[in-house]
Amino acid sequence: MAGDWASLIAEEVRELAQREADEGAQPEGVFKEVSSTEQVELEGPEKEPSQAFSERCASGGGDQTLSALREKAAKPLSNPYIGLKPCPTGGYEFRAGHSTKFPKIQQQDGETDLQAAFRAASELRNAGLKHFGDGSRFVAAQEAVDSWGQGILALHRLRNLSARAVAQDDENARLLLEGSQPVELVDALEVVLRLNLAQALIKLKQFENAVCQCQGALELDPKNVKALWRKAKAVWALRCPGEAREALDEFLKVDPGNPAARAMLLEIETEELKRQAKRVGPNFGFRKSPKPREETNVGLEVLPPAPAEPSKPLFFCCRRKRKHS
Repeated sequence: MAGDWASLIAEEVRELAQREADEGAQPEGVFKEVSSTEQVELEGPEKEPSQAFSERCASGGGDQTLSALREKAAKPLSNPYIGLKPCPTGGYEFRAGHSTKFPKIQQQDGETDLQAAFRAASELRNAGLKHFGDGSRFVAAQEAVDSWGQGILALHRLRNLSARAVAQDDENARLLLEGSQPVELVDALEVVLRLNLAQALIKLKQFENAVCQCQGALELDPKNVKALWRKAKAVWALRCPGEAREALDEFLKVDPGNPAARAMLLEIETEELKRQAKRVGPNFGFRKSPKPREETNVGLEVLPPAPAEPSKPLFFCCRRKRKHS
């Protein structure tokens, strides 16, 4: 599994570097990759490990510094591709039938690859907010999904590069990690991007994709009320009552007594009763109790029938009555 993930990372970064090279806009310091085992290289005098860093590593000081940087670096998700559905035409499919390509990330003066990826994700978040506006326009929601999807791809690249830097023990890795954003800021930005995506996808009635984005946000923040609520809305829109109840139960553990959640639970119960009544008939719940079954004589001693009494006539003749008397 780790080998497959490494090859996918290599393919993604190679595609981005190749596209930038083809466009002739590859700035100095852009990450280049030829194979999945090649090291991250920066253009300039930092390309070779410095003598001072080698001395620190030999004395143990460099290892401690690098360990501290590794602790605060952004970590890959347990499922790196959650909410990232590969599109047959290339890129990823955040909304059905549309391919979102990797964003073009250009480094500014003094930036590292990790810093540039984080800045690009922040800018794409703001661009999506401008597109989405008040959420009333359908086309605006589509444009917002594209921007926020590219923001998630930028953070996906950041996590990939961070994982590669963490695995190295040279000055280049230290320089990359030294200027990177702490893992808390990276995670918080990704949660916001995924929540925004889920909201726009619900607007577009693409509920399955919205559930995937909520799941990605919950992996980073399991008790996020917005993620739990939007997941419940999307699941119930798919008319999956069992999963909707589970999502609402998790939501109510964080926000007990929420009136909107209680109203949705009532709506689910009402809908289920209507479906059940439609299956069994309109008089469900008002049927008369069945008649008790008659007892049989199986296994009991059978008594002989009693002698029948002579039947009396309904009318008597007056003469016969006097004659017998």
